[in-house]
This record gives sequence, C-alpha cells and structure tokens, in this order.
Amino acid sequence: MGERVLEVSNLTTVFHTKKGTFPAVYGIDFTLDAGETLAIVGESGCGKSVTSLSVMHLLPDRIGEVAAGSSVKFKGTEISGYSNKQMSKLRGDEISMVFQDSLTSLNPTMTVMEQMVEPFMVHRGMKRREAEKSAVEMLRKVGIPNPEIRARQYPHQFSGGMRQRVIIAMALSCNPSVLICDEPTTALDVTIQAQILKMIYDLKKEMNTAVILITHDMGVVAETADRVLVMYGGQGVEQADCETLFTNPLHPYTQGLLASIPKIDDDTRLSTIEGMVPGLGNMPAGCHFCDRCPYCTERCREENPPMYQVEGREVRCFRYEEKDERRTV
Repeated sequence: MGERVLEVSNLTTVFHTKKGTFPAVYGIDFTLDAGETLAIVGESGCGKSVTSLSVMHLLPDRIGEVAAGSSVKFKGTEISGYSNKQMSKLRGDEISMVFQDSLTSLNPTMTVMEQMVEPFMVHRGMKRREAEKSAVEMLRKVGIPNPEIRARQYPHQFSGGMRQRVIIAMALSCNPSVLICDEPTTALDVTIQAQILKMIYDLKKEMNTAVILITHDMGVVAETADRVLVMYGGQGVEQADCETLFTNPLHPYTQGLLASIPKIDDDTRLSTIEGMVPGLGNMPAGCHFCDRCPYCTERCREENPPMYQVEGREVRCFRYEEKDERRTV
C-alpha cells in the first residue's frame, strides 16, 4: 500500500432532534492508505453512511454535528475543524463521493455536460472549452458510448447504470486521493453491478486512489475489499483484512452476517439474525448487540466492551478480553 491518506480517530457524530440529542456514530477508528479499499459493512441503520458524511462535512445543518474530540486527518492534516469554505476545496478534488441514488445526485434541469465541467473549472481552473474536452474524455473512460453526443443530454435520458457511470466520472474528474462509494450498486441489476465494480477497481488501480466502499452486500466485499470494518449500532465491532474476516470471523454479529449469505450447495433454511438494529433513542446501556447476541451475559447488558486487539485484528466483545494482545506485552 502507499502513503497514509486518511486517518479517523474517535469519530463521534450526534443528531439534535425534538426528543433530545442522540449519538449516531460512537468512537469510530480506521485508517486508509493510497490504493487500498476499505469496506464498511453492516445492516441499514448501523451508521455507515453517517460515518462517510461526517468525514465529508455533509451532515444536515443544525441537525448533525461531529462531537468534540473527534479527529479526521487527511494526509496528516487535521480537517475535522475545517469550515465549509475550506472543505469545498477538498470535496470533489482530493476527496470525492459517489452516492447511492444516481438520479437524485444529478440536477434534472441541466445537461450532463453542464454538470461535468464544473469540477474541472472550479478545481483545475480550466476554460470552458478545455473543461468540455476533459469531461468527454472522462465519460469515454467510464464506458459511456458516443460521449460527445451523450454529454449534451439530460440525466433522465440515461439508464440507471449509465447515470452511475456519469456520477463516477464526475467523482474521478480531478483524480482524487480518496473516493467514497456509498452503496453505488444497490439499485442496479447484477450484470450492471459487476460492470460498475470492475470499473471502480480498474480506475482505482490506474489512479492509485484509496476507496471507502460502504455496502451491506458481503459478496461485493469479498470481491473488492482489502480490509473490512464491520459496524453495528453506530460502533465498529470488528476490523480485519478481508481474507481473515471471511475465514475466521470473531464477533457474533460478523458471524451472523456471514452465516446469512446463501450458499449454492446448501439447500437448508437461510440463517438469520433475530431482532432489529435498535434506534438512536433505544440503544442498550451495555453492548449494543446484546439484545440479539446468543452469547449475551449480564455484564454485556451493563458494560459496553472496548475494542480488543486479537490475532492482528480488532474485535469489540468481552469473549476475547483474555486474548487481548495488549495485555500480554
């Protein structure tokens, strides 16, 4: 892997509501190197997207807030306290994001060309004609046929897969150091999904871009990720390299996620994780997974376990307290 491009420490995000202030993300820690893909996985409501929006400073005004003590460093520079003006110089240039819904990510009243030229003109200082040439070249690079013609069309004239290619082309226009993909293939069929994932992989290799892939599809994770951060209830519960996580998951939640994947040679009933992810105002006092965990003890209901260092990875579960490598130094 290349240089360290992103370092997130103790990231905590709160939401201010009419019923009070609730933490949505608790003490998230991860790093990201150039050319590396980190997958953030978990069920809907686990805090995956909030984590990425917190890094990008895209939380809703007056509702979402990154709490004091959180640290986000980009290439060694602390950016958690950046103003919107400072972040606007990074967003779309050094750090880009691909959102889940490509249709709502594009302005329906503007042609694709009008939206594509903006990053080149704002971040690269190009003139309009030069920016248009660069936009056409990016559309060609992501596999849009007849890009000179299609660039003059409106988003509704593109299929879902083609719109997602446009979004990725816009995100990669300025050769960012970090690309955050928030479930970029959820609304696409499996054939288009495979094409989009391969395109992201090829462009990552070509540009040495670091990628954060947010998804709940463990099959996608197995194909694309170098490391995996499993989230539950706004916390990281396990972090390991991809092969280790799939061959030997430690946390009960990770085990449940992997057990729920259908197997082509197994006709038995699908395994499930009983219950639902708790809401922000109903989080257990102890371990956030205790109400759904088959190994839950009274201590789990009263105390929230820390992250333990076990076998070269991190896991948040009291079952591994005695194996914590920091205790054997």
